[in-house]
Amino acid sequence: MRDLYSFFGGACAALAVSAFVPAFAVSVHANEMVGEVYATDIGALIDDQPIRSYNFQDYTYVIAEDLRGYGFAVDWDADARTLTVTQNTDTVRTSLAPSEINIKKSDIQLGRTLYNVYSTDIRTYLHGTEIAACNIDGQTLIKLSDLRPFGEVVFDEEHRLAKLNVIRSSVEYAYNEQSYAQTLSLGDGITYTGEAENGVPHGIGRIHDTSVMTEFPGTVNDMVYTGSFVNGEKTGYFIDEGYYTYTIGSDLGTYYRSTYGNKYDMTGGMRSDRCIPGFVHQYSDYHGMKYYIDEYMTENGALGFFRQANVDYEYLYGMKVTRYTTYTNGDLNVAVRGDAPVFEKFGASAYSPLSVIDADGALYSVPETYDNCSNAVYRRRNLIDGNYYEGWLLAKDGKLYLVNDNNESNDTFTAENVISANEGHYIDQNGGLYEMTVDGRWELIDSGVKQVSGSEYVIYLKNDGSVWTYRSENFSGEWSDEADHSEPVLMGENAVYVSSGEGSVYAYIDGSGILWGFGSSYDGQLGYAETFDYDSYEYTKALSNHTDPVKLGEGFVSVKAGSTMLAKKEDGSLWGWGSNESGQIVKDGEKYILKPVKIADNVKDYAFSYGAVYIIKNDGSLWYWGKTYINKEEYKEPVRCEKVYDEIDWGLEQY
Repeated sequence: MRDLYSFFGGACAALAVSAFVPAFAVSVHANEMVGEVYATDIGALIDDQPIRSYNFQDYTYVIAEDLRGYGFAVDWDADARTLTVTQNTDTVRTSLAPSEINIKKSDIQLGRTLYNVYSTDIRTYLHGTEIAACNIDGQTLIKLSDLRPFGEVVFDEEHRLAKLNVIRSSVEYAYNEQSYAQTLSLGDGITYTGEAENGVPHGIGRIHDTSVMTEFPGTVNDMVYTGSFVNGEKTGYFIDEGYYTYTIGSDLGTYYRSTYGNKYDMTGGMRSDRCIPGFVHQYSDYHGMKYYIDEYMTENGALGFFRQANVDYEYLYGMKVTRYTTYTNGDLNVAVRGDAPVFEKFGASAYSPLSVIDADGALYSVPETYDNCSNAVYRRRNLIDGNYYEGWLLAKDGKLYLVNDNNESNDTFTAENVISANEGHYIDQNGGLYEMTVDGRWELIDSGVKQVSGSEYVIYLKNDGSVWTYRSENFSGEWSDEADHSEPVLMGENAVYVSSGEGSVYAYIDGSGILWGFGSSYDGQLGYAETFDYDSYEYTKALSNHTDPVKLGEGFVSVKAGSTMLAKKEDGSLWGWGSNESGQIVKDGEKYILKPVKIADNVKDYAFSYGAVYIIKNDGSLWYWGKTYINKEEYKEPVRCEKVYDEIDWGLEQY
């Protein structure tokens, strides 16, 4: 039995070009300047992965050393002064950063000199054939078209893309050169042609699948898979492409997919029990929505890259690369796995596991507050606020949705023209404050409102600076002074920020930066720790003495109230006080901290959950310490969120 790896030599020999004398070997001496490299709007792709490209002598060139990330080994022999490029199927693939890929053609300064080019006495070999090469900045420049021994080189004139197709060329050559082909019926409209053993695919072959699928009524699958098999199992290099056509009611749908690589698993490289290492490229056209997926996963599943991109030919490499792909009129939900992005803010929260939003508007549940996961877990896209655990999401277009389950398509649209929200409340663009009633209707509470906090006992700020509180109709308890507060009550004036935490403590900041608090102080939030006997404790009476605001500090610009109080000053410093049960304010300190203590600098946003403090620094990094919500682990030192996972596959790498 042979697999595709054994065909590389044959494929390369069939595609080999004649050897020729290096262009700079005779006419000039080594290290003499022979020209200049210019910026080009021609993109270069190897197996549809963008690689840096340059214009030299009106040809498209690449840097030989860059090939290490594209399925090649590049070996330097210092004694012989030779550079040898060979194919290496086991090499770890890499990917250009989005900043290098996402370059508009209109932004390319054509004719701009990038490098001076020097001759070199280094001899460069591709698959045993010596080729012309020169030196730029200590690296070796070679012509892309000289890579023909490894695959077909084509030029897309319309989109100005030079492409080297290594994997596709190898697979097609292997299939065309197969021996002892048999034809097998695999049932349900699936046939196989190729090498076989004991009545199952074994070797090089092709599956033609015209089976009827069950996802939608009338669905028909017309796909062709070409690759290597071991005892009927797909393995090694492959091409899998074709159409799905289906009907939903009277609507006809078509989905085209072309996938190739050296693994076969389209769930982001993960199966239920193990990771499948290797590289996969997929191109899809779903109802006119075109996109690429590139990924490389190593054996532990934590390295490599994952990239999803729109097909956008205004860009240098034929695609617009973003961390999360979206469409103007589409609803594609993109899997995310890799290094943590730049985080922007925490979603509004009454008191629960937290959500966090990145600079692109993607929302995650934060580490160890919803899932038993030490990294953030991707949940939704295109948001300006939301809390996945509390079940609400505010989209960039001002529409408010309710979360029903893990499937984004099942989110329920509930309100529009929304500028801010929290659990059970929202403010519209006219300043109307609305609350959801027990029967699922939105009811107007007040007008001229600019901020709201809390879900049961609510505090809100009006445009005139007045601070108001009221008891939500969704909560049957009494206000802290035992009075009926189902109607709003004025609590302060000249305010710029308000916050409610856990239905028991409230805070606001006035126009001069003074922080005021009222409500409960049983964790020291108001400057003293109230003590009581649980057996005789009457909640509402204990709070009745704390309805008048107490001055807590000066120079603050924002606050988040809770058992642990957090507030930020204009210089970006974060201060905390109240409950210190997990050392989240003062490590190894007293149980209650009665005055604000500085706990962090350079803070963009912050939040508190259970016994842990979470912060986003100005550089967009996410950190936490204290006692986390799920596994009750206590972290004495700050922990950085290094990775993010898709909501489907995070569980395999949670620790």
